Amino acid sequence: MFARLLLIGMLLLSSGCSLAFVNGPPDFIPADQPAPPGSCTIERFLPVLDAVGAGGFLVTALTNSDGDAVRFAAILSGALGFSSYTGFRRVGDCRERMFMEPGGPLPDTVSARFLLPDPIHPRFSPDRGPAPILPTR
Repeated sequence: MFARLLLIGMLLLSSGCSLAFVNGPPDFIPADQPAPPGSCTIERFLPVLDAVGAGGFLVTALTNSDGDAVRFAAILSGALGFSSYTGFRRVGDCRERMFMEPGGPLPDTVSARFLLPDPIHPRFSPDRGPAPILPTR
């Protein structure tokens, strides 16, 4: 019984790590500018830890027969799932902003789509000039 309470206490203390310790990109930097290194969290360790905790509590809720334990585990599973989701979203926003080019994202226009066959690796940027002319068939 003591070991079970100790385990529950440790899981409660580790819950919500993503909500408390994962920072998204700073609000004072414009959205078209990259975030400076160290200004937000790019590691996914804490959101993964919350996701594992949410999965553990979900399994506990699904396999337990005591009504109070099921409700308790389901509530903690939902809370940790929300914390994990928030952490993954903040880390994704941070990675996107930290590794963007200083000129910002390209506008999504029809002409840019014809010049840019691959949107992941743009061949046209205000900093680098137009894309090379491709042969037509």
